[in-house]
Amino acid sequence: MEFLYGRTARILAVAVVLLLSQTALAIPIGQFDLVGTVSFDADDIDWNPAGGGTGSATVIAPVSGAFVGLAGTSATAKDLNSATQPTGVAFLLADFLIFAAAPTLSLDLTYIEPGQFSSALCSAAPAAGQICTPTGSPFNFVNLPSGSGLSSILSFVVSGTASDGVSDGPFTAVYTAQFVGLSYQSVLATIVGGGSLTTSYSGSFEVVPEPGTLLLVSAGLGLLALRRRRT
Repeated sequence: MEFLYGRTARILAVAVVLLLSQTALAIPIGQFDLVGTVSFDADDIDWNPAGGGTGSATVIAPVSGAFVGLAGTSATAKDLNSATQPTGVAFLLADFLIFAAAPTLSLDLTYIEPGQFSSALCSAAPAAGQICTPTGSPFNFVNLPSGSGLSSILSFVVSGTASDGVSDGPFTAVYTAQFVGLSYQSVLATIVGGGSLTTSYSGSFEVVPEPGTLLLVSAGLGLLALRRRRT
């Protein structure tokens, strides 16, 4: 009877480990980068081609996990508006990013992080090394030396959920855009004045499993190890 109990427990432990491991592996874990062109104005992030509510991008290396094989293929992203996707407030933008070469993969956007810098230097006389986040903005600006003048970098962070149609996992992404020959003071003056600026961008995405899933898998592995020591 004890033999049967031990054998049953061992089989159960193996089944739990396999089930939980398969659940974890089903999540579209991995990373990828995007490149494209974007236009910024006072209210919108418009992925180019401009207008129409969406824009296109190209997946580039590094790619890993569920995104292996997508390098060099295209993706479609939905444009963002500060009224419907406000900074620092949870929302849902379904199918924010979809992939032509992987129709079952999609990313839903749920959050845009507030910028991390102070607004103290946003209207200061331009100089290299300055940083700025306008009040209520997701943008982190940095002024950099560029020849005899200045260029600036804008970055912002978003997060949401990646899905393969069966399971899903959280993602975070960092977007970076550069304005060559323009300080961020010049960029802000154009945008606040009702204009827009277009530049290239890159986005770095990472999809990770939920912490709870990792704990379940670890627990299952621990149960299996315990049964092996007792038999």
